[in-house]
Amino acid sequence: FFFFLFRKVFCKERRIIRKYNKCKNHRKRVMNMGWLNNLKVAQRLVLLILVFVVALVGVGGTGYFYLKKTSDAMDAMYREKMHAVELILENRIHMRRIEMSIFALMLTTDNNENQKLLTMVRERDAAFDKNLADFEKMPLTSQQKAEVESIRATLQSYRQVNKQVLALAGQNKNAEAYQLFKSQAEPLGLSFNQVLVQLSEDVKKEATAMNEQGKKDF
Repeated sequence: FFFFLFRKVFCKERRIIRKYNKCKNHRKRVMNMGWLNNLKVAQRLVLLILVFVVALVGVGGTGYFYLKKTSDAMDAMYREKMHAVELILENRIHMRRIEMSIFALMLTTDNNENQKLLTMVRERDAAFDKNLADFEKMPLTSQQKAEVESIRATLQSYRQVNKQVLALAGQNKNAEAYQLFKSQAEPLGLSFNQVLVQLSEDVKKEATAMNEQGKKDF
């Protein structure tokens, strides 16, 4: 009997304690929100406007950051494309200088001058190869890759003929060297020079379109 009586009293006390704690927590929440309830309507309105402005600035700032990041990436890609155009133009200049050196070789009979011109040709060939290798490392379309392969194939044949021309010119057999250059080397040079021009135009168009799109997006 005493056990059941004690249990009943103990359970009743626990219920009272729970109810008291619940009321206490409710009073705390009410007190915490009291500062908002005590604000006047105008003050509440100002507070809401401030919260809205802060949120708007945060969203706008985040959007601007990512937009600026995208714009910077587009600018970097544009500069890379323009550098590719410069490499192609430099190679066209190298080809012209090589042909000028070959013609000079066919006009002179001075051995020292021949050696200087041969050195210039080799240096221009090396510069051409470096520029072409740098160009191939850039992001290229399938068409541009095919054009580079075409240039390399024609360039190999061109240099093989030029090697014979230079050998004849180095022996002062200038008439034979000129005939071989005009009949075989020159047509090959014109062929891959046209491919260089087309490749330059393609890359330039891509760069221009990319730059205009970047300006519109920003």
